[in-house]
Amino acid sequence: MIISLALIDNDKLYGKRLSAAYQEFFSQVEIRYFSDVDMAMENIRYNPVDVLLVSEGIYHSAKEKVKNASCKVPIILANSKGIKKIDEIDSVCKYQRVDHINQSVMTILAEKGGIGWNPDNDGSTRVVTFMTAGGGSGCSTAAAAYSCNLASKGNKVIYVDLNVFGMPSMLFRDEGNYTMTDCIVALINQKPNLGMQLKNFARKDPSGVYYYAPAQNSLDWLDMKEESILLFVDTIITSGGYDIVVVDANPGWNKVTSYLADKSSSIYMVSEGTAVSNAKTLRLWEAASTYFSTQQKDTSKLNVIYSCFTNRSQRIKDDRIRDRGTLPFIEHKNAYELVRALSNGKYWDI
Repeated sequence: MIISLALIDNDKLYGKRLSAAYQEFFSQVEIRYFSDVDMAMENIRYNPVDVLLVSEGIYHSAKEKVKNASCKVPIILANSKGIKKIDEIDSVCKYQRVDHINQSVMTILAEKGGIGWNPDNDGSTRVVTFMTAGGGSGCSTAAAAYSCNLASKGNKVIYVDLNVFGMPSMLFRDEGNYTMTDCIVALINQKPNLGMQLKNFARKDPSGVYYYAPAQNSLDWLDMKEESILLFVDTIITSGGYDIVVVDANPGWNKVTSYLADKSSSIYMVSEGTAVSNAKTLRLWEAASTYFSTQQKDTSKLNVIYSCFTNRSQRIKDDRIRDRGTLPFIEHKNAYELVRALSNGKYWDI
């Protein structure tokens, strides 16, 4: 679906740059730029648009024209950050990256205009799940590093952290506007065009990996029952737009884990190679094997990978375990740097 957008701003340099950026980066948006409000209104009267994006100055000089324009959603380009509405009309700050502007515009359109854009999903989206039997095993770091590795090979990848206390903002970086709290609100309220909203809430790391910033408060997750988490993950997978969905699962086994076990093409259980971590991982393997047995499926998708591996670490000694190798212990790096170091392809030729 092509979304039509009309931009009105008498700052011609800004208008041309924003239009050029949209044409270069957002092929699903057809943009028309006008510096004259009367010419713009005459044009969209005969060729209505989905979104009318108008500068704050233009709006104040032509309020009635903007309010009566032939569009599904008018949006004001505000001159300052933090302004959500002007005269009850939604607004976004004009002085930010174009992907952040588009993210906000598409979210407003999905909610107010009843339009959503989703690429065709032919069922080819692949799901890879990382899980651990307990916290502190390096599971999130491994999942993030794997995501970066996939993105470096040209895949469109999203990293989905289902841990209540997860901190993906330490593993990835972007100055986006939305957090996991926005996802939770959309899921709880069953807002229309959920797939498009979740897509717009995602941030993009310089590595090319998409992710969701942590909830504003971890207690926001209390509103997420199993059914909501299932809807969250399923919508990301089925709405299209990603080649691979990498899920960092919450420890434990529940309906969500069973769903991921069924959907995933590969499952990586992460152990840090200590006696305790290995013992817990073995129990997790046994639980997963039992689940697949009840579903009359084999365990070929199950794998174990070791993080923070040193000369004191040990592998699990059990012939049933499919050992996919080790990630080395690397000193003197923060979480962000560590993910980049571990995303090197030699660790992921598995």
